[in-house]
Amino acid sequence: MPTSVWLSVDPSVRIRGFSIHWRGVEANAAKLRAADAAVEATEAAQIAFGGFGYAKEYHVERLVREALLFRIVPASPQMLLSFIAGKNHELPKSY
Repeated sequence: MPTSVWLSVDPSVRIRGFSIHWRGVEANAAKLRAADAAVEATEAAQIAFGGFGYAKEYHVERLVREALLFRIVPASPQMLLSFIAGKNHELPKSY
């Protein structure tokens, strides 16, 4: 994940107040971070289990599939980045 995404939420948001607009930006940034963390954690587990990471008996393959869902449900990372860019950086919509 690029550094610009991690720093995409303006730190002065807390000074401006918690309007619905800014909570949406923070929620989308948090979803991006959480999805990436879930994928990295399950990938590390699969690597640690080696070939057994693909076996159904160890349930790691199920966790990997479910972690990948966090990236695309309910919105793809590109949609979230577009929302953050539009609301936080006042860029035009790209969708």
